[in-house]
Amino acid sequence: MGAGGTILKTNNGGTTWYGQTSGVTYDLYAVCFTDSNNGYSVGLDGTILKTTNGGGLGVDEISGKSTDMNVYPNPASDFITVDASLIQTKCQLSISNLSGQQLISRPITQPKTQLDIS
Repeated sequence: MGAGGTILKTNNGGTTWYGQTSGVTYDLYAVCFTDSNNGYSVGLDGTILKTTNGGGLGVDEISGKSTDMNVYPNPASDFITVDASLIQTKCQLSISNLSGQQLISRPITQPKTQLDIS
């Protein structure tokens, strides 16, 4: 995930990366796969993308008003709550800064998870 809708995929553990068409120009910040085929990416201005083929070509945009996942409050400095009550399976949440440095990585196992971001 990256700037300007960038999506990269690897099939060999990171030796070779392939560019994917996201269909958006917004920066993308995080990705969460619920299984080997179904994944979501979130980005600037409420952008949410979904793949149903393991990140292969053809990523679908979900309306920015999707209720699959909510993060609040925004802005926040101490704690945030991730409400993923409509996602049926466990997933991994990663939060990165604008430089791509991973700040937090944590499994999401409950419908609502509170994270200390201080």
